[in-house]
Amino acid sequence: MSEMKKLFDLIVSDLERCRKDRDFFRLRDTQFTVTTNNNPLKGANLLDNTTTINNSDEEIIINEVSKDMCRTFQINPDRNHVTVEYISNGKTLESKRFSWDDKM
Repeated sequence: MSEMKKLFDLIVSDLERCRKDRDFFRLRDTQFTVTTNNNPLKGANLLDNTTTINNSDEEIIINEVSKDMCRTFQINPDRNHVTVEYISNGKTLESKRFSWDDKM
């Protein structure tokens, strides 16, 4: 198993914990190249980031979106959506999607 695949599995494990605990996702430190793009915010989006972790043949792409779920006269927790994708030699080998509401 490659180091990138191991990192992907650790990120998935971190995301499962975040979903269970309704906590913020924080990317762990890595020796690979990490690039984060802050995408333009639209509508109710509070956060919209795309993070790419790569080496020569493999990459992990993480898309994070946090949405404001408040309505008039009603306060709701923000909703988090995170998709993580493992790509090797240009082919997506594994992809996971997670969603959870923040704690209030």
